[in-house]
Amino acid sequence: MGAVAELMRTDEATFSDEVASATATGPDKAGVTTETGLGIGAVSLGQVFDSPSDSALAARVRDVAQKFGLKVGALKILHPLSAAIDVTFVVPDDTPITWTIDQLRAALVGSSPDVEGALIELDSPSGAPLLRSGVAYRNGEGGLWFAHQQDSRFGAGHGTFYRASPEDD
Repeated sequence: MGAVAELMRTDEATFSDEVASATATGPDKAGVTTETGLGIGAVSLGQVFDSPSDSALAARVRDVAQKFGLKVGALKILHPLSAAIDVTFVVPDDTPITWTIDQLRAALVGSSPDVEGALIELDSPSGAPLLRSGVAYRNGEGGLWFAHQQDSRFGAGHGTFYRASPEDD
């Protein structure tokens, strides 16, 4: 949606000035067509991302995997307008986690992101998803999903909740 807003804009200052609402339509896991509302952030339009080459991004992903004790399971480099990455890392069972998902993301995209979006999935060696974190810098939206207790394992900051008793877990 960020790319669409950029291509449509004339003099609008922010993404939310250009796009009022957006919906994605597609099949769910059972093949049933479903609709999902997409977030609309108040991010400035006209952002410019350095957009490294595909080979430079692939090398960065490999370097980050080695630094963090991970294995690259899959990598897709997309080009909505600039580069965006979709990477799956496999977390070996014996890897001590001394970093957070935010530190991993910063190592991948930089402290001032040079890609317009990143989807990071951390999987167990058996392929079970442990954590998914996505951010679209061009439109200011993101999401976080994690398996039971994986948020604390990977230092995933998220909202708080009221826990009345251990049975609420």
